[in-house]
Amino acid sequence: MLGPDGHVRTWNAGAEQIKGYAADDVLGEHVSTFYTDSDREAGVPQANLAAAADEGSIEDEGWRVRADGSRFWATVTLTAIRDDDGDLRGYAKVTRDMTDRREREREVRRDRDLLDRDLEKYQNRYRTLVEHFPNGAVALVDQDLRYITFGGAPEGETDVTRGDLEGAPLRDALPREIAEVVVPRYEAALDGEMSEFEDTIDDRVYQFHFIPVRDDDGNVFAAIGMSQDITEQKERERKLEESEYRYQTLVDNFPNGIVALFDEDFRYLIAGGELYEAFDVSPDDTIGNTLYDRSTAEEIELLEPHYRAALNGDTRSFEVEYADRTLQFWVVPVTDESGEVFAGMAMSQDVTERKNRERELDRQREQLAALNDLNAVVRSITDEVIARSTREEIEQVVCEHLAAAESYLFAWIGDVDVASQTVTMRAEAGVEGYLDGITISADPDDDRSKGPTGRAILEREIQTTQDIRADTRHDPWRSHIEEYGFRSSAAIPIVHEDTVYGVLNVYAERPNAFEGQERAVISQLGEVVGHAIAATERKRALMSDEVVELQFRIRDVFGALDVGVPTTGTITLDHTVPIEDDEYLVYGSATPDAVDSVRALVEALPHWLGVTFRTDRGKPKFELRLSEPPVLSTVASLGGSVENVVIEDGDYRMTLHVAPGSDVRNLIDAVQSAYPDAELLKHRQITRHDDTAERVRQVLTTDLTDRQRATLEAAYHAGFFEWPRDASGEAVAESLDIASATFHQHLRKAQQRVFRSLLSTSEST
Repeated sequence: MLGPDGHVRTWNAGAEQIKGYAADDVLGEHVSTFYTDSDREAGVPQANLAAAADEGSIEDEGWRVRADGSRFWATVTLTAIRDDDGDLRGYAKVTRDMTDRREREREVRRDRDLLDRDLEKYQNRYRTLVEHFPNGAVALVDQDLRYITFGGAPEGETDVTRGDLEGAPLRDALPREIAEVVVPRYEAALDGEMSEFEDTIDDRVYQFHFIPVRDDDGNVFAAIGMSQDITEQKERERKLEESEYRYQTLVDNFPNGIVALFDEDFRYLIAGGELYEAFDVSPDDTIGNTLYDRSTAEEIELLEPHYRAALNGDTRSFEVEYADRTLQFWVVPVTDESGEVFAGMAMSQDVTERKNRERELDRQREQLAALNDLNAVVRSITDEVIARSTREEIEQVVCEHLAAAESYLFAWIGDVDVASQTVTMRAEAGVEGYLDGITISADPDDDRSKGPTGRAILEREIQTTQDIRADTRHDPWRSHIEEYGFRSSAAIPIVHEDTVYGVLNVYAERPNAFEGQERAVISQLGEVVGHAIAATERKRALMSDEVVELQFRIRDVFGALDVGVPTTGTITLDHTVPIEDDEYLVYGSATPDAVDSVRALVEALPHWLGVTFRTDRGKPKFELRLSEPPVLSTVASLGGSVENVVIEDGDYRMTLHVAPGSDVRNLIDAVQSAYPDAELLKHRQITRHDDTAERVRQVLTTDLTDRQRATLEAAYHAGFFEWPRDASGEAVAESLDIASATFHQHLRKAQQRVFRSLLSTSEST
């Protein structure tokens, strides 16, 4: 609608679709805005307004272009609107899309040409067309109002056939009440006027169309009349109108979602809901449009089958991930009182929070199951490794148990090749060839050490990858590892007493596998395996006749350690006992002139915590407590021992024994790192003779007196050494018929001689 000045007052959805302007953009603009530049320069808009004001109405037709670039055949009518006094109030400008009708006219013109050349051939061809006319009748009549041809669905519902009608006068063939309605319309069509209307006949609603048929010169030579039974369509429209009223309250207040009612053309009749605001869209953008108008190809592909199913009476429910939200959809049929489906309803709700909670619960359940599985695996590994006698067996058992667990895919253990500073595989289970073709470095200056395995070795802390797809640390090997199908991994350093034995790598198919409690539990495997390997190495060192002996010397150790004490006398460290928390007790002796030197060392060295002296047969003995000594922990982790340490006149000598095959280079580095002035005097393999059993037998058979042996045997068999004791010292003394004090004196001397034979150092050759 235009005002008398030619400015736009109203603008409907059809105008927006054609021109591409929203109402807010054009209201108040002059109608000339929508003419071409050449039309405006020629004054066409103003001339059209003046002509409409003079003539009351003007009409034009021709090709037009929509905002989307598509062409359509339009009939444009511009009508002046006047009030009762004849004053001009404005204009009504109506543009109608007549493309389909023009196409029908063009087809009829083609048929007319055929009719002129060969009427029978034309009739045969037109019959093919009319036979497929849906739900109605179509007829072609000539200038004499005689049927040329006739067809459509109603023919099969009456006794009238095409043969009865072709050539028959229209007025004779039709009932009078129908003829009175349609004959004037045919006559108007033969005069070139199109018309359409609806009428009710025998309680059925019909829609009629009458179209003139022109030849190539534009002359009307026939008319087409079409009628369709739209009773069901009108009934659907009525039901839809009722549904709009019935469902409007639901639509307006649908919580946390969107709801829309659609017809058989998938056109949205009503729409609303709170979720529209979240997507910054108005329901008005939906109402009146079809599914195809504003939906993407992916959305159409998803929704169309469900919409069609609802119109067929099925109910559908499904979920969609959209714009970082999870939407739950329901598409349901809408039925009338008789149960007939006449529309569909689509409802969606934002269930993101609920789905996130469900995913979190699923993840927690999965983690709990994995944690239970892992705890069982750790227990079984702990039990298994204790029984294994070699490092190789321990490592293989660990990998096999982890690979067999439901929670994990595969596992492998590697350690560092000292020469190349690269990681080599020692054991694996669940996968073959994982390290083929890739290099993992332990050199901090090498980019290939930045992955989890290299970092675990260098930092001595567990390294986890929660999602390999997003973890850039795997980039150097990504093309290789993607084929193995894991999403998360853990690299656990195998460490004991500051010695890194290698790294355990475990892989899982699920993301975020190694976090929380699961991470804490699996990290303990590094300590368990490290402790088992260290124990095996110690056992091998103790049982082996062959040992590697290392001897070091530090000249003027007091000067090297910056301890200002006299350098006279001799200090020996004879035996070391590990306790807990990286602390040790060291038992030794000193000549009287070296006692002050021992005390000075305790004051000067931070890891010498304290010393206690006693006298044994006139010779000073001491007990020294050490905390985290730099060499002892490394020796212990390799299963070695400190054979003796002697400080004599200020020079320090230390002799160490480790099993063959141990990481001797690591031990030498540890000593020289702690004591830079230490010289390696000897590095040799020797054979040692263990005469412990022989010495114990000699003590029991020769060194003990008869009374001492009898006292020891009686105490043992009476249960004196059990806990709690089966017999007290007084009871055993009474059975031997000796005084209690005498019993304890004999027992103490016997124990002393037996323990000396067990714990004294054997000779080496």
